[in-house]
Amino acid sequence: MSGLQIDQEVRDRLVEHVTGWGRVNCETGGFLLAGEDERDHMTVLALAGVAGIVRRRDVFSVSSAAIDTLFSWAADEELVVRAQVHSHRGSAFLSKTDLKYGFSVDGFTTSVIPRYVDPSAEPAHWGWWTYGSGAWSRTAAPALTRAELGQVITFDANEVTDA
Repeated sequence: MSGLQIDQEVRDRLVEHVTGWGRVNCETGGFLLAGEDERDHMTVLALAGVAGIVRRRDVFSVSSAAIDTLFSWAADEELVVRAQVHSHRGSAFLSKTDLKYGFSVDGFTTSVIPRYVDPSAEPAHWGWWTYGSGAWSRTAAPALTRAELGQVITFDANEVTDA
């Protein structure tokens, strides 16, 4: 187990988002956030919106402006961005693009949800990696928790809104 925890409602909303975009043959994703005091319990889901976001088959890209909008909002809300999650059409792996442009920051976690048309709702069926010592290494999926959903938001280059 990675030590991270993901709320079941957050997981459900993320899978719903991935499935919706997967049915139009596009990758998608977002970020999992936690309160500064409970850094391992990810109860906030930030779904990628439209402005500054590129989605298509085998491509999901978030612009630096959209990243800045999300991270600034998170800092204002006293939240920590703990993990990035995105979908793949096929299997869960870190692509060359993921490796080149991913958040290569010690302690940061990334996940790939495979088979975006009909993804598994079990985080253990997704790929999970943590960055450290200059490389990504496989890590265990977060434990599922059942708590009140903190918040689901949508972010893009222009704004953060409630989803």
